[in-house]
Amino acid sequence: MPIVRCNSEMTDPQAIFKKFNDRREANLAFFEKRFKPIYDYFKDYKLADAKINILTETEEVDLWRDGVSVYNGTAKKQAEEEVIEFKKAYSEGSTVISFVPPFADDYRNPRFMARAVDRLIKKSPLTKASYRGYKVPDFYPAIAFMGVGLGYHIEKFLEESYVNAIYILEPELDNFAASLYAIDWVKICEGRNEKEGATIHFLVGKPNDKENEDYVLWGVLWNALIKNCPAFPIMTLFFNHDRSPRYDKISDKINDDLLVFMMSWGNYDDELNQLNQAIHNLMGGMKIIPKPKPGYEQLPVVVVGSGPSLDDRIESLKQVRDSVFLISCGSSLKPLYANGIKPDIHVELECDYLMVDYLKQLNDPEYIKSLKIVGPSHLNPVLFSWFGEQRCYFKKESGISSLFGREDDIVEDGTPTCTNLALALACHYRFEHIYLFGMDFGFHSIEKHHSADSAYYEEGALDAVLEDVLSISKTETFFVDGVDGNKLLTTPAFFTAKRKAEHLVRNIADVGVTVHNCSNGALIDRALWMSPEEFVEQVGQVKPGMSGKFLGYLFGDQCRQITQAEMDRAIQLLIHTMDEFVSDMKKMLNEPLDDVKQLTKCCYRLNWYMEDIVQPRVREFYFLTRGAVRHFLYVGFSHALGLWDEGERDAFIKVWQQDFNAFLDDISAHFRRIVTKKFDAKTDSWLTKSIMHDEDA
Repeated sequence: MPIVRCNSEMTDPQAIFKKFNDRREANLAFFEKRFKPIYDYFKDYKLADAKINILTETEEVDLWRDGVSVYNGTAKKQAEEEVIEFKKAYSEGSTVISFVPPFADDYRNPRFMARAVDRLIKKSPLTKASYRGYKVPDFYPAIAFMGVGLGYHIEKFLEESYVNAIYILEPELDNFAASLYAIDWVKICEGRNEKEGATIHFLVGKPNDKENEDYVLWGVLWNALIKNCPAFPIMTLFFNHDRSPRYDKISDKINDDLLVFMMSWGNYDDELNQLNQAIHNLMGGMKIIPKPKPGYEQLPVVVVGSGPSLDDRIESLKQVRDSVFLISCGSSLKPLYANGIKPDIHVELECDYLMVDYLKQLNDPEYIKSLKIVGPSHLNPVLFSWFGEQRCYFKKESGISSLFGREDDIVEDGTPTCTNLALALACHYRFEHIYLFGMDFGFHSIEKHHSADSAYYEEGALDAVLEDVLSISKTETFFVDGVDGNKLLTTPAFFTAKRKAEHLVRNIADVGVTVHNCSNGALIDRALWMSPEEFVEQVGQVKPGMSGKFLGYLFGDQCRQITQAEMDRAIQLLIHTMDEFVSDMKKMLNEPLDDVKQLTKCCYRLNWYMEDIVQPRVREFYFLTRGAVRHFLYVGFSHALGLWDEGERDAFIKVWQQDFNAFLDDISAHFRRIVTKKFDAKTDSWLTKSIMHDEDA
């Protein structure tokens, strides 16, 4: 029992305390039934750094730290003021500017899902010209309460307003323990139907990693929010209790990474194309990378991208070439070739057939045939065939890894670019020193965004479609910090790749892996910049020849293959799950949708089904269809909130419901047709066309 101080004379102080203690006991009894971990932690919890002060005159709780009142005896009043201030900014009818809706032709590749989504968008009255932001409806789709304090602001807010999805972040355990006395959590939580999105998520606890507390808190909140697409990222608001700079920092980081989240969805067209290519590769006898093996950790690994700074650092690579294990990544092969540097292995990540164009630019098929390649299991078989020796791995973020992968041949965090893949591979094999070249993630001039020797500046080198896809527009660039302390330009794609690289570097820093940034581009958190002289001095001390031993292991005979029986079982599992998926989704989709509140609940239902039912049950199918579901939800939710005319909004919701149903009606037959065909590389036209080309042409 905490120490309790009363601020006035009273006839029966124990009766007053009993009222508050009874509230705590009722809260704990509720948590025992609904949120057992909270009950287990707080049932015997003793306040560590704070004391509770019960104010008998106002019958409220105050919190004291170091002999000083946190709320100056006016916690309820301050809570009311916070709610009023929040609602001034975000009241019904106010405008929120967040991630913009998709518009006509944003889904332009002529494939099954993209065509369906594009048709839907073109039926919406909302256009790029008419979009003015999102209107807050007469409820809140999602709010993250950053800090519980005593909970009065949460209680007050929810008494006045309906919030569909509630996230409560509180790292200070004393605060949450005090709230058990102050507010009625039972009233706040009861009656919320999780399947309709009326959820409440308690993210309570102090991170063990004191040095990186804010990063851990960001991760906890982020992982909860991303399961509530599309309310996150379109209409999730952050209520910062007591205007804490700490919570501002966390919410700012979440906003910074919205693009990373949306670019990670994938989509059915890409996933099916990848599955088709993976089946070809595995049925054709493709061997899989071997498990990590001790003995090679001291081999320096150089990852080479084709950023502009590669031109400035290429000479230092030449000086120590024989002392390092060098991985070329995608378009960096051409600059290396032009400078007489042959990689130990080449990696490719992009599965589109158009990547074959990069190989043609070298105009030296015999040289390419002398190279070894490592790529994901779903890489285009035609691209694989250009190289002499080939190995594949299973990408953790793909459902194919769940179908066929084992822990030792699944590579995590190797996206979204091939430089991310090379970094992830180096980490997978436990190399202790990794050096990043040409991983600029930005550029000082839009006229030079890659190495001068890359194909970007060779007239007519790129297919017209590929050139259009890879072109960089001034309107999409923004600034990012450079290693030299100055700003440089970046793009959404480059920035996403940078953030994913930083995530991986941070995770491996604690296991003895050091990443050195030998690029003169964007600042990469926790990858220390290294000058050319320092690089040559450090790596030049390594005895040449170690790379050959590792290559012999990586491409040895011990590498396994997938059997035909395994392939057949996987395909049948996917077909069966597709039929169940369509049936379940249509049942949830066909509830009455008369307004945006019902649409919000419907979106949450469908998303809940994907995250809590499909993913844990059939993870391989989850990745196949997750993108399609999220893209349809994104279009429906964003256009509905972007339409300010209520009549137009309600009419579009009906159109969205009909079109989503039509997509579900067609997807089973489409999927079955692709995965049950004869997998003959000579006759499958999908292997020799881009995702940007008509699948039926």
